[in-house]
Amino acid sequence: SRAGMQDATMPTILPSGEICVPLPVGKSAWSESLRDLKRTLEGGCLFVIGRGRCSGVRDPVKMPGDVTDKACELVFDELIKIIGFEMQAQAMGLKTDATASGACWH
Repeated sequence: SRAGMQDATMPTILPSGEICVPLPVGKSAWSESLRDLKRTLEGGCLFVIGRGRCSGVRDPVKMPGDVTDKACELVFDELIKIIGFEMQAQAMGLKTDATASGACWH
């Protein structure tokens, strides 16, 4: 069953903690970071994990290989929208069980 497959692949202890990553310095470094974000979303592999929620961030441009400034800005705006939603949900005091356990939605 699908549930059995999920249980078999899920670690018993999920990682937690913090990681510090230096910010890009200069326009060129920021542009490169946004292009990397765009390419990551083209692969469909970015999720924002919150309290009882897993929100998928999708490429709103849906044009593989388009790393123009405009396309990268749209992708960044999509990421900010999802993070903002998660912060708002937490500020509203939603409990960790406010959604179905393990459910991913957006």
